[in-house]
Amino acid sequence: MKNNLFILLFCGICLFGVNSCADVTTTKKVDYSSFSAITGLSFVDANGSPIGTWKAPNQKPGNASIYPIPGNGTVSFLGDTAEEFTKVWVTPASCITDTINENIPGLSLSIEVDLDEVEEIALAEYNVSGNVITLDISNLGQGFYKILYTTSTSTEIFWTNYYLDPNFSGGPDITLLDMECN
Repeated sequence: MKNNLFILLFCGICLFGVNSCADVTTTKKVDYSSFSAITGLSFVDANGSPIGTWKAPNQKPGNASIYPIPGNGTVSFLGDTAEEFTKVWVTPASCITDTINENIPGLSLSIEVDLDEVEEIALAEYNVSGNVITLDISNLGQGFYKILYTTSTSTEIFWTNYYLDPNFSGGPDITLLDMECN
């Protein structure tokens, strides 16, 4: 008797779930020029040397090197000797798949950064000084982020796409990134 009641209850839940899902139709518009969108990464090794790219990064890194990317959450910043970092923000981001119909590098130049919005959504914010700094953002958890910064020699906000993997072992895992980016 208990088994029949369980089966009946289970079937009812399944039917209810199917009916409610069938009535909902949603279309997600992909906005490649959105600030929170990530369309790729520039890989940088633990010494700050570029080692390649994955997809088409939509970023505005300025003259600084931020590394390693991907990384385990310990992020190093290296700027020009005449340029000091003044502020750093880390914001959540979502990876989206690019298409051959979009000019990702062009769209990344047209992304407008609203400082109020950045400060509202920032998961971490740091007042810094110097042209060489290191930050620990490992507490944010695995995923895609935008790392933004300002410098003493510019009024612009620059940003780099970042992927945090607590189990990062030194080399980019393209398969993992492809699975994480839908």
